[in-house]
Amino acid sequence: MNSRIEAQNDIIKSRIIRDLIEEHEPRAAHMKDLYKRYKTERLEILKRQSLDNWAANNKLINAYRTDIIDQVVGYMYGEPINYELPEGDETSRAWLNRFIRENQLNDLDSITGKRASICGEAARLLYMNPRKEVRVMHIPPWEAIFIKDRSIDEVQYALRYYPVTVSNRERLRVEWYDQRQVAYFIQTDTGDYVLDDTESMNPQPHMFGRVPLIQFVNNDEHMGDFEIVEPLIDAYDRLISDAQNILEDFRAAYMVFEGGEAPEPADIDEMKRSRSISAPPGGSVRYLTKDVNDQFLENQKRTLQKNIYKFSQTVDMDDDAFHSAESGEARKWRLLALENKSIIKERKFTQALEEMFRVVFSFGQAPSVALHELTFDFRRNLPIDLQYLGDVAGKLKGIISHETLLSQMPFIEDPRLEIEKINEEREAMLADMPDFEEEEG
Repeated sequence: MNSRIEAQNDIIKSRIIRDLIEEHEPRAAHMKDLYKRYKTERLEILKRQSLDNWAANNKLINAYRTDIIDQVVGYMYGEPINYELPEGDETSRAWLNRFIRENQLNDLDSITGKRASICGEAARLLYMNPRKEVRVMHIPPWEAIFIKDRSIDEVQYALRYYPVTVSNRERLRVEWYDQRQVAYFIQTDTGDYVLDDTESMNPQPHMFGRVPLIQFVNNDEHMGDFEIVEPLIDAYDRLISDAQNILEDFRAAYMVFEGGEAPEPADIDEMKRSRSISAPPGGSVRYLTKDVNDQFLENQKRTLQKNIYKFSQTVDMDDDAFHSAESGEARKWRLLALENKSIIKERKFTQALEEMFRVVFSFGQAPSVALHELTFDFRRNLPIDLQYLGDVAGKLKGIISHETLLSQMPFIEDPRLEIEKINEEREAMLADMPDFEEEEG
């Protein structure tokens, strides 16, 4: 593929772009559908048709997809990722802090992590603003195509495509990135792609030494976090909707008159008004209703709910264990499946961040920083059991160093700084104490 892409003939380039987009479209459509289902759109329950015009046809949505994603994103990105450089190089640390602040990376990390959790992948684009400063923006994953060199598994080209309106007609615009420049193409009426002549320079250098479109993947399979349990969620929606249908259809149940004839329509209207029914001697009146096994329905609900959280590797926060007197440490074991999944997601996210900073450093204006010196610390967003931590700290005091002990406290970001504050407070307290002189005998 690479040799074909590198050809300069516009016809060949147009054919390659068209083939890539056509090949990517099913995957793009799937990611769009996942995102809409996260927003409770295009769900199976919403397509349900009523068997009879008079029967209730509830389409009740249980937003498990939203709950799964929001739980994972809150757990992994509720605490901002900590970007760190070694102490001593204050110039590089100041540059990094400014880069994080100006690009709002804390918020961007949450957005990227959320989109990857929903769609199985996410994307970012690095570009230059008018002041020649590096900026990072989120790109919908269904707009990005990545072409890798199979021998080294590294992105050689990337393509972004999205709809635009030209002369009141919707067409696709394409941004073609290689390691040096970006070329802009526009779709023609015939479906071919030609260089966009509205650009003053096309192609033009993007100022980086690597492809500036970055892919973030959720896992090796590029699967979203709720995909595997969608059939279970759909089954839960049907169960709840059918139960509600039964309750509502009860109001339209047939009335059975035993030992007599059914009343005339006028008599039925009078019964509705007076709330009374006249039955012949020995006769009776009752509703023809369906017997419902409430216990069976409740058991099925619990089974579906349990399996939804189990197989999505998330946690049912309504579980009695989270409202009991269990210690914080015991509850952590209930988070083990979520933590195991988060470790995989963290590794994939770290790989993408490293590639992003390779692109940033290739621009040449960043301080001279070795990529291996830059670390990314993911901190889980968990409730803190201070009583448990206090017990542990008391038992370990004198066995391990003060700095190591403080590093185990999740609310302490910099143990060394904390030790300095402790020493300063101790010195201040000693300075405020009155001097006691020994009395002469």
